[in-house]
Amino acid sequence: MVGLKQYMTDTPNPITVIAVNKSKPVKYIFNKLRKLENHLKIVVFVDHQHNGLNNPYMLIWRVTNNIDALKDVWIEEIWGIDATRKWEIDGYYREWPEDVFCSPEVVNSLAREDIIDIDYDLDFFRKFQIIP
Repeated sequence: MVGLKQYMTDTPNPITVIAVNKSKPVKYIFNKLRKLENHLKIVVFVDHQHNGLNNPYMLIWRVTNNIDALKDVWIEEIWGIDATRKWEIDGYYREWPEDVFCSPEVVNSLAREDIIDIDYDLDFFRKFQIIP
C-alpha cells in the first residue's frame, strides 16, 4: 500500500481509495481489511502510478475503465473494487490497455492549429490527465 484517501466520511458508506504498487492480487489486501468492517464500507484499489488520490474526477474515470464487474467487485462484509491494471498474477493473460495521455508535442500542435487556447493551463491538463 502506497497511499490512502477517504471520501464521504460523513456518510454511512465512506469510500476508501487505496493506491498500491501491486506485487500480488489486491484480494489479499482486501481480505486483511475485512476485520475493519466497522470502519470501512467501500474500498477501492488503484495503481499508484497515474492515480492521484486527491483527484476524484480522474479516479472515477480510471476505476470505471479498469474493472470487470464480474471479477473485480466483491460484496462481502465490506465492498471491494479492484481497479488496478490486470496481469498474470490476477489470472489475466491478455495485454491490459495502457493509460492514455497526450504528449506535450500533441498539445502544442493543437495550440498551433488554434484548436485549443495557446495559453492553456498546464495544471488543467495535468488535473484531467491529458498529459502526465
